[in-house]
Amino acid sequence: MNNEPTWSLLRNTFDNVTKNNFKRAFLLSRDHRDKLKGFVATEPTLLPNYQAFNADFEAFEVQYQAVNSNFGLYQGQTMQVENAFGDLISTLARKWDVMVQVEYDQNSPEYKMILPDGRRLFQSGPYDIRLAAVGSLLNNIQNSNNPNFGALIASIQTWLNNTQAVRTTQQQTEAQDQSLRQDLESKRQKMMQTMHTTFFALCYHFAQTDDLVKMETLYELKYLRSNTAKGTTTPATQQNTVTLLPQEQKVLLKGSFTENSLFELKNTSSASLMFWLANSESAPMPNDAFNLAANENSSSDGAELGNGSATYTHLLVKNVDDTETGKAEAIFTAS
Repeated sequence: MNNEPTWSLLRNTFDNVTKNNFKRAFLLSRDHRDKLKGFVATEPTLLPNYQAFNADFEAFEVQYQAVNSNFGLYQGQTMQVENAFGDLISTLARKWDVMVQVEYDQNSPEYKMILPDGRRLFQSGPYDIRLAAVGSLLNNIQNSNNPNFGALIASIQTWLNNTQAVRTTQQQTEAQDQSLRQDLESKRQKMMQTMHTTFFALCYHFAQTDDLVKMETLYELKYLRSNTAKGTTTPATQQNTVTLLPQEQKVLLKGSFTENSLFELKNTSSASLMFWLANSESAPMPNDAFNLAANENSSSDGAELGNGSATYTHLLVKNVDDTETGKAEAIFTAS
């Protein structure tokens, strides 16, 4: 049985416009909750409606804050992992290779038994494959039984132990992030269902006094724009598409943007992408950056993508996936 109504007036607009957009859900709901609370002072019959919605909002708010906090922790741990592999690429792999070559010529059988592919496996690829390659290097050196490799073994073992520890912690926090976001999505859905039913109750209430115009004052209407349907087009002031490697950050658009700027965002990949406005191309990703799930589109404004600044110069995007390549498109439509 299809429970999706075909009549547009019956569809849950509040749910539709906040799908995949927790920040918009928070902004829309916080604004509505506060305005509804103000009306209760002079319209006491609205108190039950306010109390029902406020309970759902507070549950969502607590979970929203937990997601942001955990994601900040994940960002810091990801930086630790990136720094460790940065050290591996920039200096450590070369130093370890040189220490082996002090004992064995690069073309000798002994060298090939220790580094059959040279330093290639340490330079690129998924983090866990490179960790395994360093573990294999350590085993090979230990199996050589060369008494001169004591310092080399200690250096590799220290890096491997430390990096495995931070990588494990990072992945555990990532799993916690996914779990928290799933719970947040459940609370978003429940809150939007309550907002939907509250809307009809408010319509009935204000219709009794022929005062439906007051309904418009209870919502921030700019957050009720529908997500752009797939296949539709919008006249562009600026437009750009970028491809992102796992964990890569790039500038998507440059210009003069404000909280009123309008953007059409598209994620045309299987990766999870984060978007935000900033004033430099290297600005770190904020905890409440806008997340766009795989193969999803969304209409967003500067208030949702920014951090409260008056103006911005860059729209940034980051692929937060460890393995999938990302592809993002942005269309700047108005300011």
